[in-house]
Amino acid sequence: MESKVNTPLDIEKIFHDFNDKVYGFVLKNVGNVDLAKDITQEIFLKVCLRKDRLAEIEDVSNYIYLMARNSIIDHFRKAAHETDYRKTLKEDIVNPVEQTIKQKHYATVLDDALELLPPRQKTIFVMHRQQGQSLKEISKQLGISYFTVKNHLAEAGKNLKKVINPEIMYSLIVIFFNSF
Repeated sequence: MESKVNTPLDIEKIFHDFNDKVYGFVLKNVGNVDLAKDITQEIFLKVCLRKDRLAEIEDVSNYIYLMARNSIIDHFRKAAHETDYRKTLKEDIVNPVEQTIKQKHYATVLDDALELLPPRQKTIFVMHRQQGQSLKEISKQLGISYFTVKNHLAEAGKNLKKVINPEIMYSLIVIFFNSF
């Protein structure tokens, strides 16, 4: 259906022409009747909110199909994010003892890895990541340039990545950011 939309009454026609098709497409992809109804309703709400743009649309059918496809993708992204968030939240609440044990293990792994760093890199890493000092503060305290501090910190990060398992490294990063 390649037609330009010129009047507000065309929105009603668009709804009648495409509602069943959009609903069927959404239902096929999400597999839940209520959810398909909600997403379909959101799609046509967007059409109404963008009615000023409809006059510029060459292929209304394709436009609505793209809106439906994007809405489905957005739904699944949001659902995946919520699932990950709930899983993390559940782990934090349900398993505080296990979390504490993991944190202590990760801290031990990090301490062992820090011992392998050259002294200056270790000092700068500890001051910045564990004590929360800025690069500028470290520079002043150690009497070295800001860029030297930045380079040592970058090298420390590279060296730690070589010795620490990537999964543990991710956990260490999470622990660092949660401790501030």
